[in-house]
Amino acid sequence: MTVTTPQGIAVAKFSESILRVIPILILMPIMGFDWRSMYLKRGKVRVWLPIAIAAFVVFPALAYFSLSSGQAGVLEKLLPLWPWILLFVLSNGFTEELLYRGLFLQKYEPFLGKGLSNILTAAAFALMHTQVTYAAQLIQFLVIVAVLSLIYGILIQKSDSLWGAALVHAAGDCLIIFAAYASM
Repeated sequence: MTVTTPQGIAVAKFSESILRVIPILILMPIMGFDWRSMYLKRGKVRVWLPIAIAAFVVFPALAYFSLSSGQAGVLEKLLPLWPWILLFVLSNGFTEELLYRGLFLQKYEPFLGKGLSNILTAAAFALMHTQVTYAAQLIQFLVIVAVLSLIYGILIQKSDSLWGAALVHAAGDCLIIFAAYASM
């Protein structure tokens, strides 16, 4: 497997995620932080689960329809890749939510309050995406990323859990990974 194939890209993302997540999960309790302080808890499932399910309907559908209007055979190309698409988006969604909102959102709240904490983590998250090369219109892309990031933060704060935001983030990544895999 190489990183020039959908399978290789997904395995590389999963490997990268493991190398980032495992040390965090090990070191945070050693440093005296509970996993719950990173929103790694069940939380209010009735809040986050329906939103996550809806996101996994809406975002992949948007990705598919935006691609299929300009390209024939998209479904036939993407359907066999669904395990690799899921591996990629779930790995990326969970890792990025843990790294940005999980580690920092609740830690900032005593100093900044919920709103400003969410804005600060959203700004950091959006700035991290300034290096992307897959967005034709970078400013438009960064605005979308910032808005989605604010939504992820609100979802975490309202549901008291990282899981819903990680799943919604993964669903949103379908907009990017569908296009990347369809072009291979």
